[in-house]
Amino acid sequence: MGSVEDAYLTGDKRTEKVRIFFSSIYDKYDITNKIMTFGLDIYWRTVALSYISMGSNKSVLDIGTGTCDIPLYLIKKGFKGSITGIDITRDMLKVGYKKLYTNKKKVNLIEGNVFTLPFKDESFDYVISAYTFRNISPIDDAIAEVNRILKKSGLFILLEISIPTNEVIREIHKKVFLKVGPYIGGILSKNEEAYSYLPQSLLSFPARNEIIKKFYLAKFKNCRYRDCTLGTATVFLGNK
Repeated sequence: MGSVEDAYLTGDKRTEKVRIFFSSIYDKYDITNKIMTFGLDIYWRTVALSYISMGSNKSVLDIGTGTCDIPLYLIKKGFKGSITGIDITRDMLKVGYKKLYTNKKKVNLIEGNVFTLPFKDESFDYVISAYTFRNISPIDDAIAEVNRILKKSGLFILLEISIPTNEVIREIHKKVFLKVGPYIGGILSKNEEAYSYLPQSLLSFPARNEIIKKFYLAKFKNCRYRDCTLGTATVFLGNK
C-alpha cells in the first residue's frame, strides 16, 4: 500500500489494503506516530477522551484500537467501566495486548472491522475512534454501524488529523505532515512506500462540515466538532 489510488479505494479492497499497510509497520507504529506528529497525537487523544466520564460504570468501544493507546489511557485515568477494542490488524492487537498486560487490566480485544461490528444493537455508552476513519470507505456505512451499537443518549467521539482552515498554517501543515512526516516515518519503519499513503488518506477524507452532515444522516443528534492545535486535528462529536 502506498499509491495515491489506494486512498480512494472502497469496501473490502480498501479494508485489505489498510490491513496490509498496518501489518507492515505494527512494530514501529507507536514511535513513528509520535515523531510524525511531534508528540501532539497524545494531546489530541487526551482532548477526545475528555468527553468520557472516567468515574462512571459505562461501556466504551474503541474502533481501530491498534496498539491500544486509548484503552491504556482509560485504565491509567481510573475508568470504572468496561473497555472493548476492535481492530482489523492482528499484529497491532498483539502489541496492544502486551502493553495492557503489563498494566494488569482486562480489556476485551477483538479482530474485526467497523462495517460489521460483532455486537448487539445499543451495546455501548461510548464509541471512540482515533486516526482510523480516514482509512475507511464508505464512511457513511461505518458511521451508521456506530449508531446501531450505541445506546440511546450514547456518545460517538471521532478524532482525526485535519487540514487547517487558516491559509498560512495550512501551507506549513502540508510541508510538515504531507512531506516531512511520511519521509521520517518511512526511514524509521524502513517502509517509505507504506508511509506515502498517509498524506493521501488525509486529502481524501471529507471536510469538517461534510463529516457533520454524515453524522446527521446517520441519525446522530447535537453534532459538533472541536479543532485542536490550529486545526491540525479535529474531534467530532455526535449523540444518539
